[in-house]
Amino acid sequence: MNPGRIGPPGRPRSGLTGFGLVSSCGIGSARPRLLVIACDDAQVALSRVAEVESPEMFELRTVRGRVPWFTGQPTGAAAVIDYVVAELQVSRIIVLGHVPCGHNPGGLRSVANVKSFAGARARSGDTRTRGAAESRAAQSHVVRQVCALRGYPVVRDAIVDRGVKVDAWLHDATSGSLQAYAPSTRTFVSL
Repeated sequence: MNPGRIGPPGRPRSGLTGFGLVSSCGIGSARPRLLVIACDDAQVALSRVAEVESPEMFELRTVRGRVPWFTGQPTGAAAVIDYVVAELQVSRIIVLGHVPCGHNPGGLRSVANVKSFAGARARSGDTRTRGAAESRAAQSHVVRQVCALRGYPVVRDAIVDRGVKVDAWLHDATSGSLQAYAPSTRTFVSL
């Protein structure tokens, strides 16, 4: 088995196709140009945020929008990433975070921790609000997920061989704003 691909040994194709699931589900006829990896929270309508129609976008929803680190083991998320990048050959991957998020991404594991973090900031004279603390935590979380995604050999190869773009976006469901991570400045900028 190719160490950078997911699937059973001896099979010519990988991921979902290697297990024979794609042709039986009818997924093989779709040719999306975009993979969006996002939180399983239903409050974010991905087609609206990304401004594309469903046939042009393949969605991978995971708890907290987590991208598991590549281990070579056939996990569900790894198989989807492998299939969409290698077989469907998307040209862009967006890891999309959002605030507010019921899962509280970025290490602030509970509402109490977010309130405590924001309260400590306020006591120290920092005027950032709880919303700002949540936003910064979500930004950090999304960037970490992009780092995990770039650890997949199939993604690294697609970046080098086909120029696939990998982006980190953050959507504020309250204001409707959308930001993208700018690696050159290590900041999020409005789209």
